[in-house]
Amino acid sequence: MNFSQHDPFSGHAPESIPLPETPLTGVLVQVMFPEILSISTKSDFVAAFQEDIRQGYPLIRKETNLVFQVGENAATQTSVPIWRFLDSDSKWRVSLTTNFVAIETRDYESRADLVQRVTEILQALKDSVNPSIVTRVGVRYIDQVHGKQLEKLDQLVRPEILGLFHSNRSENLERTLSEISASTDEGHLNARWGYLLPNQTHEPDLMPAIKMQSWFLDTDVYKQYNSSVSFEVLEIRGSVTRMADRAYSFFRWATNDEFLREYGGEI
Repeated sequence: MNFSQHDPFSGHAPESIPLPETPLTGVLVQVMFPEILSISTKSDFVAAFQEDIRQGYPLIRKETNLVFQVGENAATQTSVPIWRFLDSDSKWRVSLTTNFVAIETRDYESRADLVQRVTEILQALKDSVNPSIVTRVGVRYIDQVHGKQLEKLDQLVRPEILGLFHSNRSENLERTLSEISASTDEGHLNARWGYLLPNQTHEPDLMPAIKMQSWFLDTDVYKQYNSSVSFEVLEIRGSVTRMADRAYSFFRWATNDEFLREYGGEI
């Protein structure tokens, strides 16, 4: 069944169809909370979190993020540590800093697996750091089409999604970028898509540059909380599940059955 006519911003998502040869290059889930300075100043906080997730993410490294703040009289620069925890194959990465925890991968299996991993990370954070409030939850998926599928992209996705790339395949075309922002049942959805030349990318962590032309679809579903919302693991898990479903709903709206078949889906 073709779901191109369903509303991608509300209602239930279509039934999931696994794609053995998936074009998905990266998935990210981020949960933000008010700044907890002890994450950067007290090793006990990070040590307890690491111990809870160490069996699944045994590798650790510390990075530094530079934060710039502009005041009335001067600009200041602050170094904020980011702790990275990776699985043994470095295919999954958990990031912890003073105001967010995130999990990302370029080896995605299923929404069920993703939600289970997110739940385990959130529970570990609750047990060790114990944030009291959640301020933002976001789920992001990036797909990338190249090679033979790129050559027949106009047969795989909606014409209005292709835009200029559909009507003008000029060799002079170097890059296209389209974007929408919409309210959804879960909060908001931002989607970007476009054409890239070889060695180009708009998101190095989730979509490393490749040595060929490509077309990408980047779907970000999120909710920014304007009032105090308690940091409850099961509630956040539910939000992540619904946001992942919404991202899939938009993906299914943007593509067609031929796209699914092209990547091994059984229709």
